[in-house]
Amino acid sequence: MEKTSMARTVWLTFDDGPNPLKTPVVLKCLKDNNIKATFFMVGNLAELHKSTAEAVAKAGHLIGNHTYTHRVLEGLPEAQIKEEISKADVPLSKLSTYKKWFRPPTGALDATVRKVAADLGFGIYKWNVDTKDYDSKDPDKWIPLGISEIKAQSSAAVVLNHDIYEATANHLQQFIDEIRKLPNTTFGAPSSLPVINTIAGGAEV
Repeated sequence: MEKTSMARTVWLTFDDGPNPLKTPVVLKCLKDNNIKATFFMVGNLAELHKSTAEAVAKAGHLIGNHTYTHRVLEGLPEAQIKEEISKADVPLSKLSTYKKWFRPPTGALDATVRKVAADLGFGIYKWNVDTKDYDSKDPDKWIPLGISEIKAQSSAAVVLNHDIYEATANHLQQFIDEIRKLPNTTFGAPSSLPVINTIAGGAEV
């Protein structure tokens, strides 16, 4: 049995959307469970699926910047990095719950990415729990992995999921149910999302 004497807070975050088919399913599940999350959106998808992006904001979830085309920024020239973040900022800044929060695709960072993000006024928000829902797309794999990684965090668990996969949207309730079984564990408000920008990135795609 897990032993913990400290209170643990879990923040759910969703990357790579919005998706007009999967994101609404995620939104309904979050509403049913009275949980607010953070959605790191890809700018060109927010333009393409404007009503879905607006639905996320209307539901009270916070929205962050995940570049314009989901391009890996590590190793790119400063101008290209700036273009990816700034171009996404245009459609995303029209959403009422948008924050100057940046999450680099795949989590890949270098000094230039950090500099550009800072120059543009963005904080960098990564994660410390990776369900790898993008890898297996199998809830019998990603849910236990996510729970295991949440258990490994003593106080703050920022969970990486994606609102573009059917297996994530359709089994989010099961994941939430498993999180609620953990002792001394509650869901945190997006407004208090911890800044995580120093750990090594995962293999998110």
